[in-house]
Amino acid sequence: MGQTYRWTKWATYDQHDGWFLDNRAELFGGINPSNWGDNNACAHQMTDNFDQLRQFYTRSGPAIGTIKNANVYLDRHETHNSSTNSFHASTLF
Repeated sequence: MGQTYRWTKWATYDQHDGWFLDNRAELFGGINPSNWGDNNACAHQMTDNFDQLRQFYTRSGPAIGTIKNANVYLDRHETHNSSTNSFHASTLF
């Protein structure tokens, strides 16, 4: 069957309401949404709490067998982006 993975995509900020989900780190892989966009947070800074990661990575990818690389997500946003209003995608193998 092969290896599987989980993935997620998210935005950090709503121009009308502010930081998503009250800027709570535990809902964004252990990093506040404000840090993903405004402070250049990186994946190596994420929590090692698997319960938090499980609720963050909610999408399941197909079995990838012995493939060494995978293109999980591509998108282009036509909205006005800034460091505050940022979009992200991440994969957990």
